[in-house]
Amino acid sequence: MADGLKRTTTSRPLRARRWGAAFGLAAALMSGAPTAWAQSYLPVGPQKNVPVATVTGGGWVECYRDTYNKGNDGAAWQAAQAGCAGARLMLACRPTGSSTIQLLAQAPRADVLTDTGTDLTTTHTANGTAWYWNNNLSWGFAAQGDSVAKNECDVAGSGDNDARLCWHSVNNAGGYRCGADMGLNSSTTFERIIYAPPPSSADLAITKTDGVTTATAGGSLTYTISASNAGPDSVTGATVTDTLPAALSGATWTCVGAGGGTCAASGSGNLSQAVNLPVGGSVTFTVSATVSVAATGTLSNTATITAPTGVSDPNVVNNSETDTDTITQGGELAVTLTGTAGPVTIGAPVTYTLVASNTGPSTATGAGVTGAMAAQLQGLAWTCVGSAGGVCAASGANNLIDIATLPAGASVTYTITGTVAPTATPGTISSTATLTPPAGFNDPLTANNRATAFTAIAAPAIPTLSAWALALVAALMASGAALSLRRSARGRG
Repeated sequence: MADGLKRTTTSRPLRARRWGAAFGLAAALMSGAPTAWAQSYLPVGPQKNVPVATVTGGGWVECYRDTYNKGNDGAAWQAAQAGCAGARLMLACRPTGSSTIQLLAQAPRADVLTDTGTDLTTTHTANGTAWYWNNNLSWGFAAQGDSVAKNECDVAGSGDNDARLCWHSVNNAGGYRCGADMGLNSSTTFERIIYAPPPSSADLAITKTDGVTTATAGGSLTYTISASNAGPDSVTGATVTDTLPAALSGATWTCVGAGGGTCAASGSGNLSQAVNLPVGGSVTFTVSATVSVAATGTLSNTATITAPTGVSDPNVVNNSETDTDTITQGGELAVTLTGTAGPVTIGAPVTYTLVASNTGPSTATGAGVTGAMAAQLQGLAWTCVGSAGGVCAASGANNLIDIATLPAGASVTYTITGTVAPTATPGTISSTATLTPPAGFNDPLTANNRATAFTAIAAPAIPTLSAWALALVAALMASGAALSLRRSARGRG
């Protein structure tokens, strides 16, 4: 602690009271009673001539004491303030070692420490008291409604000047005071004291899991974050935080309490929420987010619970937990193949359509697309167009062999043409399309990564004579019959 400031030591007259407080604490622990003593002495406005026993018996613990014999700078006073935790603070002064506090006032911590700026007369009103503090001036209080000169403690203001306490926060400033006693700059016969609530203790803990060890790029994750309090004291205003890594976006969350624990019902984005946790109480956050399609490597996400000011946590090891997943690429790939069903004959044209698609969530970069067409087909050629970001080669010849890129929701469509070869024989021919995932790409359903199309080939037609050809044959046959009869008749004659 800075020069001129010191904590209360057991060599001071409060030794007996401090041992009494310790025995009281032990008794409370043995009886199962909470150790956070309720403050019963909460006076409004400055109070004069109050027995120390009234203060300590009313739930206040001395956290700082020093005589008036040294000046102090702002850094030193900040150190004193930091050493006095609690939701409320009490400033007090008395003759050194006295069992009676000559002057005191108390208020919520935020009010006692409100920076009232460098204006010499501005104060902050709270709990019937005019408070003031600034590192470059002084720290103290007066009765509500009274005027003060913050840089000159000895200057009388209006109202009850005996209700004014003033400690300078800069060196070489004039006049410390304790009520009616002024000019205490170098005094060892007066001492200044800060009281605070007794510290609470609570073993806060947090757990976090998404129930998996891998996360798919482009997919979603749901984390369960549970914060709890094993006691011995209840906690109001503990903070649960979860700053999401850059690979996660679109986060939303809900929260429910159990055992008296309370929290906000829902929200979005990073988690930073105040929660209230009685002994045995808990709150559970459910956080859902989307993994970036570009994410790779490892995804680590940490949740933390922090005790509020004035509460000590005897076990901070369980105050944070990290969930780690290995990021993988994956999506549902599928291929279809349709085409000329036939029957077709030798030399006839045929057309097939092959569609490769990816429903996601990850992008399939380097997916293999093949179209193994039937051997009875010839003159094969193909073209391709992509949709929704799908990428493929524009055209090619012979059997289809291509490498495609398929983002989630994208597809590529190939049109394959050819003719039936002269060597084809009657029957049914088959052509097969295959879609192969890239290396390391997880496709949960591979049955639809292959498709087959069938085409019927008909036998060649038997040539037939037309009607006029048949009439000509008939006429020729009739003419031949008549000539044969005439020859027979001559022979008989």
